Amino acid sequence: WLASGMKKVVVYVENLEELCDLYYKVFFGEIPAFLVIDAARTEFTEPKVVCLGLGPADEELFQGLTNHLPLVAD
Repeated sequence: WLASGMKKVVVYVENLEELCDLYYKVFFGEIPAFLVIDAARTEFTEPKVVCLGLGPADEELFQGLTNHLPLVAD
């Protein structure tokens, strides 16, 4: 990935439960995963899970995990 660049794809989930379900599906697999928690210094009044980072990993490992989720537009 370092030599050839890394594709970044941002998709949308409806709620925290859906985000956590995706996290638990990949937690023990081959895709590195981490939950991002906002520190509540600007937008929120208390720390809050705001997104899930996945990868880097081969593209085929994501098939069936994220391809059903809508893309986030700029």
